[in-house]
Amino acid sequence: MEVILGPFHPYLEEALVEEILRYKNEGPLSPLLILVPSDSLRRRLKVLLARERGLNLLNLHILTFYQLSRRLLEERHGAQAQPLQDNSVLEEILRQIIRMGLPGAAPFAGLEEKVGGCAALWQTLRDLKDGMVNPATALEATRGALFGEETREGVERLFTLFQTFLSCCEKWALRDYADLDLMALEQIASSAYLGQFSRIFYYGFYDLTQVQLDLFQAVAR
Repeated sequence: MEVILGPFHPYLEEALVEEILRYKNEGPLSPLLILVPSDSLRRRLKVLLARERGLNLLNLHILTFYQLSRRLLEERHGAQAQPLQDNSVLEEILRQIIRMGLPGAAPFAGLEEKVGGCAALWQTLRDLKDGMVNPATALEATRGALFGEETREGVERLFTLFQTFLSCCEKWALRDYADLDLMALEQIASSAYLGQFSRIFYYGFYDLTQVQLDLFQAVAR
């Protein structure tokens, strides 16, 4: 595995073009895959390679991280992956959890009535989810000496709510992008789709969530 760091333009763009041409000069039909974090960057690469550089490239695939996870899941199940919920739906689930007074909700009562309250709280829970934090393990940690007295109670309340939220999502079969990546992880080692490529490029990212990092490492292996 080789890592190249630098500004997008012109350094990373030049490096990517050089690498692609190096492999295509060795074998014009050599299958290559470029993975990017966003659809806007995917479009940018198409413009760079086809319009600005005028390259005629065969057997070159450009996918977003999301598209790769869906492709892997469809390969595994032989069907379309189930729909993913967006932030607005998950914020509403959180709002209803607080209104119903489910475990861990009481300390946050009233927040659901404030503008942006549940949105802000969901962002915090999403960070925990993206970081693959296990709420049961986290709650156990709060009973030790990991947190000071002044923060322990607040952290314990947050993890309790997080545990309830995950339980509700599991019960109602609600999935988001982090769940998609986790399910895709199981397919990587045996994926015929990934196995066809002679080279895979991860391009244009500077930050990964824990589940995205695990996915990246699995692809690299």
